[in-house]
Amino acid sequence: MKQLTERVISRSRCIPTSSARLANLEAEPAVAAAFIIGLASTFGARIAATSNHFDVARLQAACAVALLPMAASSTHCADAIMQLSK
Repeated sequence: MKQLTERVISRSRCIPTSSARLANLEAEPAVAAAFIIGLASTFGARIAATSNHFDVARLQAACAVALLPMAASSTHCADAIMQLSK
């Protein structure tokens, strides 16, 4: 999950996450998908309030890319990626 966290952080300055908190999520893709969707929703709303639509898209893309390694083995992650692409 450390790699997942690093991918999200490196692609978006808007997600301050802790590697320690996310360490076990890679073993639980359904939880990882729900967590990432929660991050996207929370920070997406904050970014949308600034009217910067590019940053909203960038956040959603970063979250989707973070779930890609687990998408082939988890329908939860694949569904979350589809939800983020809308």
